[in-house]
Amino acid sequence: MTTFRLSASEFKATMAFMSGEDALATQDSTAPFEGVNFAYAYLSGANLEGVNLSGVNLSGADLTYAILTYAILTGAILTGADLSQSRLRGADLTGADLTQANLMDANLEYAILMGANLEDTNLRGANLEDAILMGANLRGANLEDARLVDTNLRGANLEDAILCNANLRGANLSGAKGIAAIYLPGMSTRTEDAFLYAVAGETAMFKAGCFWGTASDLRAKVLQEKGESKSARLYLAAIDLAIMALEADGAK
Repeated sequence: MTTFRLSASEFKATMAFMSGEDALATQDSTAPFEGVNFAYAYLSGANLEGVNLSGVNLSGADLTYAILTYAILTGAILTGADLSQSRLRGADLTGADLTQANLMDANLEYAILMGANLEDTNLRGANLEDAILMGANLRGANLEDARLVDTNLRGANLEDAILCNANLRGANLSGAKGIAAIYLPGMSTRTEDAFLYAVAGETAMFKAGCFWGTASDLRAKVLQEKGESKSARLYLAAIDLAIMALEADGAK
């Protein structure tokens, strides 16, 4: 199979040719190419800054190291695409399908992912600071070591998501599914200070500082590090409270 490395202008020209667009339209970075099929295309390192890729099929495409800063990818199909270490700062991915895509170490600062499908997506180490993920589906997503500082996750689905070492400082979790916060006495109401718990299948998973694990593992860690102190009793009570809340929702 022959693969090609395309620049932004070559990519637009190729899409224009395939979609019957006038060649002059290739000079306009906002020219729409909705429905064009670029499944499994090799676009590693391509500069597609500001290009309108709304509705384009890029499933399985190799977009590693690609520059997609401020690109418009609304409704784009990126299932299984490799976007690791790509630059998506300020990109609009509203309603995009990124199921099982690889976004490891990608830069998604200020990106718009409202209603996007990120189920089982690899976001390990990704930078999502100030990104908008309202109503996004992150079920089963790997967010280990991800930066979610000031990220808007209002109404997002985080069931079964992996949040080990994720930085959620200032994140908006209002109405988010599969995750909740408990603020212990004396704590501020900042997300980074919260005692977070999430649902992974039928198991409760807890995030406290850098810890991410089961209730029994957290209990053991609290007793090991805090002994019989008042702080330990508060943490243990919070675990019991979270378990009760989860049981009321059908989890355990």
